[in-house]
Parts: sequence; C-alpha cells; structure tokens
Amino acid sequence: MEAPYGATKRFFDEAAVREVLRDGFALVNLEHREVTRWARPKQVWECVARRK
Repeated sequence: MEAPYGATKRFFDEAAVREVLRDGFALVNLEHREVTRWARPKQVWECVARRK
C-alpha cells in the first residue's frame, strides 16, 4: 500500500536500529532528530557507534 503524499513514513524504529547495530557495534549514542537541510524537514535516527 502506498502512503499518501506528505504522510510520515517510518523505515526504522529505535528497536530496528539497535537490532541492525547489535552484533558488530557498541552503540555510544542514538537520537531521533529532525534534519532541515532540504526544502522539507526529514526525521532521522542519528547514531554514534564503535566497531566491536
């Protein structure tokens, strides 16, 4: 099903980000942020991780 134009779309939630990084990385910081580099703001997960 396609989301209507302008609808918020989530590709990852916090649990999914943690799962992806779980095996090879030690997570230092993880934050949900708004990025305004483009015409319309974007919601992103920003993280700092160290390779285990």
